[in-house]
Amino acid sequence: MNRKGRGQGYYDRFLSKTDAYKVGVCFELQMVNQLRSKPHDIPMDMVITEKGIYKKRGLGINQVPLIVK
Repeated sequence: MNRKGRGQGYYDRFLSKTDAYKVGVCFELQMVNQLRSKPHDIPMDMVITEKGIYKKRGLGINQVPLIVK
């Protein structure tokens, strides 16, 4: 689950220096099935949209139902 940046690698350099859990937030319509990534790209551990929460599990991505009360 990679994020699409602006090509400068600032966040990738920053995120590579931390063991923090990486969470991305976006609208569902911004999600794509595939995104070209480069070796230095740092993937997200989780992405949250208005329709669900996507977690990286092994080699795949699982959507967790979003329950709003």
